[in-house]
Amino acid sequence: MPWTLRVTRLFYHWAYTLLRLYWFLVRPDVYGVKCVLCWNQHLLMIRHTYGRPAWTVPGGGIHKGETPEEAVRREVAEEVGITLRQVRYLGEIVSIHDYVRDHIAVFAATTTSADITLDPFEILQAQWFPLDALPPLSDNARQVLRVWQQYSVYIDTMSLSTLSLLYDDEFT
Repeated sequence: MPWTLRVTRLFYHWAYTLLRLYWFLVRPDVYGVKCVLCWNQHLLMIRHTYGRPAWTVPGGGIHKGETPEEAVRREVAEEVGITLRQVRYLGEIVSIHDYVRDHIAVFAATTTSADITLDPFEILQAQWFPLDALPPLSDNARQVLRVWQQYSVYIDTMSLSTLSLLYDDEFT
């Protein structure tokens, strides 16, 4: 791994640690987006270079003056190099973690290709997983997938093992 990549990942790790300290002191409300990406009965899951090691879906913060749809398109393009054509707003979740109240707009989209291009500074891994074989998920990702399960047109394709994983507390 090139030294610039290592240094940048170390910076992300320390910046996240400082951000958590800020959250502890200020206890802010933050606004972000997540996108459940589907391709050929698979979901795209990612792991960040910072924070907890569990898998989640692509997404991030909403910039000032940006709509949630613009933010989800930008975040997916930045993190995994996919340009979204159509996105579907599914709802919002509120997640409280690390002393921050996170308001997350949940979107779903499909893609015609499994090709991804990672942002190596922010994304450690990205992988397409079959619906019935999802990896250990973050609490946040489980909440997002529950919203997707309730409102998505893809609900009929979900298997019982996937449904049980979404409600399993083993990975909490």
